Amino acid sequence: MNENFPIRGIAVFVFAVAALALTGFISSGKDVAGLIRPIPNLQGLMQVGLSIVLTIASVFLILSKSYGPKDKHWAYATIGTILGFWLRGGVE
Repeated sequence: MNENFPIRGIAVFVFAVAALALTGFISSGKDVAGLIRPIPNLQGLMQVGLSIVLTIASVFLILSKSYGPKDKHWAYATIGTILGFWLRGGVE
């Protein structure tokens, strides 16, 4: 089994949840059959939370000596994307 599986599995899960939240499925403001109640400003919370989680994971990969260059390139790209997103002003 691949030694990087837990990190990649967590990353896929976080991206899936973020995609749902950012597309409006979770934060649409509608009560979906009484099961999900809308959370105020969920989109902003998801943006900050996802940025923190991905930044921590990326810094860990960059500083760790047990990961190869491909994983470190992914980490650098992730940090660059997060910086670009927040310098642009986030999603309104």
